[in-house]
Amino acid sequence: MAIIVNANLATSRVAATNEPAADKARLDQEFKARQQTLADKLAREKSAEAWVYFLPSYTLEPQLKTRSQLLVEVKKETPLAAGK
Repeated sequence: MAIIVNANLATSRVAATNEPAADKARLDQEFKARQQTLADKLAREKSAEAWVYFLPSYTLEPQLKTRSQLLVEVKKETPLAAGK
């Protein structure tokens, strides 16, 4: 099993129309800090792409089933004849 990690991080924050200047500066700082945290997490998790992981087959078999194997087939019952 190989892992592929990808993310599209926002580059700028959209400010609300009635946002005060004091709040704007604070929210911009929080946004930058959050984006930096996400970028660091992406870089950490991207390092897992270099590896190939071997798993036992019973771990992946449930995820590899087709739709028809997952759904239970509904059997139509025939109604009993009236008067018997």
